[in-house]
Amino acid sequence: LKIIASGFDPDGDVIIFSINDSRFVQNGSTFIFQTGFNDSGLFHVLVTVTDGELNDSQVVPVLILNANRPPVLAPIGNQSVNENSTLELQVNASDEDGEALLFRKIRNDSLPTPFDFNQSSGLFRLTPGFNDSGDYFIEINVTDGINDDNETFRIRVFNVNRAPLLNPISLIAGNEGDEL
Repeated sequence: LKIIASGFDPDGDVIIFSINDSRFVQNGSTFIFQTGFNDSGLFHVLVTVTDGELNDSQVVPVLILNANRPPVLAPIGNQSVNENSTLELQVNASDEDGEALLFRKIRNDSLPTPFDFNQSSGLFRLTPGFNDSGDYFIEINVTDGINDDNETFRIRVFNVNRAPLLNPISLIAGNEGDEL
């Protein structure tokens, strides 16, 4: 934030500028304030010009608008689950402005069903069935309505070996001494 003061002395005297706020750094008639994320609001400063004997001042309103900081998605990393088991993943994010966050699944490679993703809480559940083994890529997004953050990660579904099934065998009947 920069305030550039200007003025003159009708008698030609040398003039000096000042400001009544120590947050500003002065360089001649220029006053610079490096704002931070907690500085939003309206305040007033007093800019003064003097010739050493007399002075003139002006109250200057300064309005610093709030700057939205993006939410930050906590690292998720690659995940894995066995077929016919449940992967439960709590996706977390933070927002330094304290704004409400919304989670979204914005890309997937045909995830096996059933899966559920709660957009408010960030809880993701996936229960792949048998025959769903393989790698699936998903992109999760979090937004505060203005800015967002994304992460793409892999879910590896491991094949589970199932016991073979023997088909039912009917009653085998025969006489003694016969080959069955």
